[in-house]
This record gives sequence, structure tokens and C-alpha cells, in this order.
Amino acid sequence: MLITDLAQSPHLKVFNPDRVFEFSGNGESAGNGTVHEIAVHSGVDILIQGNFVAAGDAVRLNARMVDSATGRIFTAVKRYEGYGPPPGDEHTSNRDPSKIMTILLRNLPLALDQDETDLAQACAEFLNLEPAGIEVRKIVTRSVDARRRRRPRLLYNLAIDVSPETERSLLAEVPPRVEPVRATERVEIGRVRQPVGCRPPVVVGSGPAGLFAAYRLVQAGFQPIVIERGLEVTERTRQWNRFLKGDSFNPESNLLFGEGGAGTYSDGKLYTWVNDPRVGEVLAILADHGAPREILIDAKPHIGSNRLPSVVRRLRNTLRDRGTVFRFSTRMTGLRIEYGRVWGVDVEPGGAVETEHVFLGTGHSARDTIRTLHSLGVAMEPKPFQLGARIEHPQHLINRMQYGIYRCIHY
Repeated sequence: MLITDLAQSPHLKVFNPDRVFEFSGNGESAGNGTVHEIAVHSGVDILIQGNFVAAGDAVRLNARMVDSATGRIFTAVKRYEGYGPPPGDEHTSNRDPSKIMTILLRNLPLALDQDETDLAQACAEFLNLEPAGIEVRKIVTRSVDARRRRRPRLLYNLAIDVSPETERSLLAEVPPRVEPVRATERVEIGRVRQPVGCRPPVVVGSGPAGLFAAYRLVQAGFQPIVIERGLEVTERTRQWNRFLKGDSFNPESNLLFGEGGAGTYSDGKLYTWVNDPRVGEVLAILADHGAPREILIDAKPHIGSNRLPSVVRRLRNTLRDRGTVFRFSTRMTGLRIEYGRVWGVDVEPGGAVETEHVFLGTGHSARDTIRTLHSLGVAMEPKPFQLGARIEHPQHLINRMQYGIYRCIHY
């Protein structure tokens, strides 16, 4: 849980003023004490205040960071765990949680000129229910239905709250128009403290694979070293723009090499056919670092090339704040292996970095690195790839081809 993870930090204190539950570890119940009194007693400057309530098979988590001296709220977090990808904006119900059942309604149509505030009314009409008996908990996914011979429209998958009686009635329909909410499979991350004297793990490459490998290591309690042959993303962008104006080409930092990887300057399409619980986690991390919140619900999420570099920079700063060391303009030239085990990485400049654990996120263009690994006997296998071409057309032509005579005003 978010709150109990935060409770392990020596700089924070987690408490629960409502006595809804007791935290383990450093967490404690606040009783009738004020924020300032708890801070003085605990010897900390910042507190995390929170609680949760159960709703069926899911849990609604609320947390806020409070300045112990002034009582000012820095930030508030709401999370609803139990289904689908990490949430977009979630509606908080005022009804008794014991009298709420959450169900999933798929493919609810909404006209392009309708507002999302109309979703509850649209649900009621679609299910032949009174609007007062339905609350939209959250939008799970949203997509555009632009099939021919009909007006383009939006289709929503929604988690909605109804009474237990309504839930039983709807699920008994043949065929049912709703389905039970299913718990999302989650990847458990064991937390350890990096042992004293243990050499940090090394991540080679700061593209998506490398950055998220470092993120997972940090979550588990390690402080990895990230080796990147190119420049950090801001200077990489400046250098590439200078090249476009006639400056010399840098073979180590360009569109293929550098922080963020080869896709940093693409348009940032994120949709995938991979059905993995970590997909939602990745989208949530990107949204927390500046990507538009819509990626949490859109069927074809898209960040945009104008936002990607700043998202990458913020993610790097988060990792650095948690102990990750980044070494830019540093190229891996080999692995040091003895008795079948890695004990170090050769880099230029800087010689060797000693480590027992190496994570390779080199991308597909680091052919020199791939040849080095092959010469060392690292197992490899061929992988199919796709080759595409980007063809530009006027936007009005694309709109007519995609949406017919109707122009999509929502997107």
C-alpha cells in the first residue's frame, strides 16, 4: 500500500486520525492529537495522513502530505485498487460503502458533442434505471468509434456503483449488459535494503527498458548506476537541433542514442496488444511525471513528442532523488566475467564499474555492444521486427478519411 510504504521513511510519519485502521511499522493512530502535536512527538517535519475504506473486493485509498508546522496540505492522492488500469479521475461516493456494489459497464456510447458529466444519465438510460440509483465511480477506458455509415462517437467502459439489489438484477439478465468487477493482477515487489558493502546493480541504457529497470530496482530498495552513451535529454535535444542547422554529427548522441532512447522524439504512441498488469503501472508512472492524465483511460494512449522529453527528465530526477546514479556520455565496452559470473562492466571513459548484477537495455541500434556480448558468449536469438513509413497528409483530409463528413470535435 502507498501509505505503509511511505511509513518506512525516517523523514516522514504516517498517521490515521479517524482510527479506521492501524498502520504497521512506523504508522500510528493520531487519536485526538493535532498535526503539530504528532509532529513534535514524532520528531518529523512532514506527515502523511490517510485512510482507506473497502468497497466490495476493492479498496479506496486516500492520502495527503501535510506540513506539520503549518498544517498546509502539499498534495493529495486517491487510488482505487481492484480492477482495470491505474485510475483516472475518480468520483468519491457519499453513500454507505456497505450498500454499494461496483460493476463494469462496457461500450456505453456518448455523442461527440456530449460532456462526460452526462455519463451518469446515459448509464441510467442505457440500463433502464433511475439516475439517482447510479454513480459513475471512474472511467476505465475511452475510445473513438469511427466505423463507417454512422456518426463518430465515443465508447466508454465504466465502473459504476449501484445497490446490491440492482447488481443482482443486472447480472441476471441474458445476455448481461454488465459484468462483475474483477481484481487486477498485481506484481508484488519485495523490498530489501541494499546490503552494506554490496556493489550497486548497473543498468546499461536509459531508454524505456533501462529507465523502468532502474525504477523497479529503486522500488525494491536498491540504488542502481545507469550507464548511458548519449547525453541527458535536454542537451541531447540542443545538440540534435545544432546538427540540423549544419553542426557536426555526434555518433554517440543523436536520434538513436541518449536519454529516453530512440523513441524520445517520436509522437509517443503507447498502445500495445500486450495484456500485462504492468502496462497500467507504466502508464500511471508516466502520468505522474507529466504525461497527460488521459493516457490512463484512452484506448490508444498518446503522450506527444512535445511532452516526451520533459517526462523523461522528470522520471530521471525522481530516480536520482532516490539514490540512482546516472553516468551520461559513458559507453559500455565489455563485461568482466569469471567462472561464468559477471563481476564488472568496462566503460569509456572511467575504466571498470564493479558489480555482480547487470541489466542490459541497449536498444536495437547499439551494434557494437551486441557484437561485444556475442563475442563473450552471451546467448542470443533472432527477433522479428516491423518496418514502417511515415506519410504526412493535411489534417482535413485525414479527418474526412477517418470520420467521413463529420469532424471529430472531441479529439
